[in-house]
Amino acid sequence: MSFLTPLFLLGGLAIALPVLFHLSRRATRKRTAFSSLMFLSPTAPRLKRRSRLEQWLLLILRCLALALLALGFARPFMKDGSPIIPISEQPRQVVLLLDTSASLRRDGAWTNALSKSDEVIRSLRPIDRLAVMCFGRETRTVLEFSEWEATPPDARATLARARLASLAPTWEGTLLGQALVAAADAFSDGDRDGRERGTKEIVLVSDLQAGSRLESLQAHEWPKDVRLEVAGVTPVRAGNAGVQWLAGSGEMTTRGKESVRIRVSNSIDAANEDFSLAWRRGAVPTGELVRVQVPPGQSRVVTMDAPGAALGADRIELSGDGVPFDNTVYVTPPEKQRLRVAYFGTDNPSDSAQPLYFLKHALESSPRVAVEIARLPQGGADLTATLAGVKVGFMTGLPTGGAALLRSWIESGGTLVAVPPFAAEATALAREVAGVDMNATDIKPTAGGYAMWGEIDFKHPLFSSFADPRYSDFTKIHIWRYRRLDIAKFDGARTLARFDSGDPAVIETPLGKGRILWLATGWQPMDSQLAVSSKFVPLVWSVLDYANVTRAEVSQYVVGDSLPLPVSARPVTVVGADGRTHSPGAGATHFPLTPFPGIYRVVADGVETRFMVNLDPAESKTEPLTIDDLEQFGVPAKSAAIGRPTMGEAQRQASLLAVEIEGRQKLWRWFIVATLAVLLSETILAARTGRRMRAQAETQEATP
Repeated sequence: MSFLTPLFLLGGLAIALPVLFHLSRRATRKRTAFSSLMFLSPTAPRLKRRSRLEQWLLLILRCLALALLALGFARPFMKDGSPIIPISEQPRQVVLLLDTSASLRRDGAWTNALSKSDEVIRSLRPIDRLAVMCFGRETRTVLEFSEWEATPPDARATLARARLASLAPTWEGTLLGQALVAAADAFSDGDRDGRERGTKEIVLVSDLQAGSRLESLQAHEWPKDVRLEVAGVTPVRAGNAGVQWLAGSGEMTTRGKESVRIRVSNSIDAANEDFSLAWRRGAVPTGELVRVQVPPGQSRVVTMDAPGAALGADRIELSGDGVPFDNTVYVTPPEKQRLRVAYFGTDNPSDSAQPLYFLKHALESSPRVAVEIARLPQGGADLTATLAGVKVGFMTGLPTGGAALLRSWIESGGTLVAVPPFAAEATALAREVAGVDMNATDIKPTAGGYAMWGEIDFKHPLFSSFADPRYSDFTKIHIWRYRRLDIAKFDGARTLARFDSGDPAVIETPLGKGRILWLATGWQPMDSQLAVSSKFVPLVWSVLDYANVTRAEVSQYVVGDSLPLPVSARPVTVVGADGRTHSPGAGATHFPLTPFPGIYRVVADGVETRFMVNLDPAESKTEPLTIDDLEQFGVPAKSAAIGRPTMGEAQRQASLLAVEIEGRQKLWRWFIVATLAVLLSETILAARTGRRMRAQAETQEATP
């Protein structure tokens, strides 16, 4: 048995007090008056020690109560059969967690990181175990515990140093929380044989920059037996400025040129605040310098004119910062998209009562998109020229003699929005283009004088943009007349919307690789209020999006992201930022190899798509985190004291282990219970003894 606070055992010396009390002689209670002593002054009798002890059982109980109380306050515990070994004698399990993110590219940071890692290796003994892991966006195991143990002790350090020499800073972001969770889990993987392997330590070698992401620690309960020690890495130069392209920032300047917006951020410990930005094609500057002043700890957004396509500029570079790893952002200058949409009908585009008038205004060109409406009046002959480069067509009247060509165009992937003004046109279109006899009837609502939109399939891409409850109310659009379309004979027909009467309002019928979207009512004022509602323009553009006509907003990716690949019947080629050509396998939907920032080019069916892959903007936040930031997520961390534990540290660890064992056993509670039981027994026995002694004394007084 051991004691956590052995000084309380000195309280056992109080056992002498009951012994002394038992040896002391009490004054007699019986008084006798003598006449011959009446002239003497009374004197209190002196207490004398007894020559022998009396009431042995009471004495033993009182001494036992004091002894038990002293033992309880000394907090005894049992060692569970395993001695408390000082930490200096215990084996150590160490996971060396090395940061290889882009921020380690700062001058001197990587050299410092390798130096601290080497100190960890030199501090290990033959009984210790080591695993090496590195992390950036992903966490990789460089050296496993099993490899360390399988290597002869005199060759282990050489093996670990060789693995470290194969590493270098990447261009990835810093997912520190994910790396710490993986490092903590590495101990459980190494202890599957059930053997006790001593202390568990994670030595984190990192610059702990503020852009490190710790979110993964929120849902992870940190193991109580795993300690984290932080070996901070310090670069040669403090401060840093970085650049970031703001996605979706293409716009027109006051001079009528395309532009991009760039955010320049400056760290709080920076010494400089004057910078300049310039477009570059490789190392060659193109265009004028744009100067910007960014005080330390702040950021500024700068609008820059996009250079012409002939200049071939593909990046913007920041000058004036002494830490260049994040001073380049790759940007694809915005290109104006050109859309060609066909319209079949005899409408006058300037007549505000006709469908083409409203369609033309809904498809007006913008600085980013130029829309051309290719018209073929009803009865026109040059349908082939009209459909050239067209994927979407709107029809209010069937062109004469062009049904076969129109059907072929739809079957090859075209989307036709059919808005027949009368039931006869709907029947003719279904028969001549789709080859289906469809019954159609003109309906003019009589109940209330109008119909309304009722059930709508908001899961369909055509209406998905209206799924938000703020935009899903179509009931304010009144329909004065519509066509009741019988689509029972269409294979695969799907009703996307209905009127409140239950009749179909929007129908999709597939035809080959394309489709026909039937609108049972027109948008012109004679048919409905659709054209003058806020739903019309978004609905028209939803049709273009559904037909894959519009190009998605250019978005940027960060290093490590997967790039989407287009669906192509022929092999797809990817040219990486390093100039290497890759050929993804057939059926691949994403390209995962983006280890460098730059422009990645995807070529499919002769069409080249350029993707911008940039450094994670969080890497520019180089101000260091504190250990308190880690402790907020429940990770007990401290600054690393690399080397073998000192004697003071060993004693402290032994004391902590003793406290843990004693707190688990809590033997002191049983000593307190035993003390109370002894005191209760002593009280009962003393009461009985006292009554017996008083009875004897009274008997003696009554005797003459």
